[in-house]
Amino acid sequence: MKTIQSFVAFQDESGALLGNGSIIFTLPAGIYEIAAGGGQVVGRSFIVNLTAAAKIPAATQMWVSDELNPQTAFGVTLCAQANGVGFREDPSEPGALALAAPALG
Repeated sequence: MKTIQSFVAFQDESGALLGNGSIIFTLPAGIYEIAAGGGQVVGRSFIVNLTAAAKIPAATQMWVSDELNPQTAFGVTLCAQANGVGFREDPSEPGALALAAPALG
């Protein structure tokens, strides 16, 4: 499990900051082995609420692609509000973010 962080604020397609918005990370359905140390992760979606500055909160942790077998890209949806309300798919590459170390750096 790695700590993820963002050094640049998340924005919508018009450049407006997504302060207090959220990101929904979706790992495709299935069971993934943890590459080091054993164990399994089940594919599912989870929400990370952004700070007022539109960044990922400090100390947010998740399993990232290079820790899983098979390595799999997460689907990512950017949301205008917290808890997944007012979602907007990332217009650049929806569903194609591979989170690896350093994640979201």
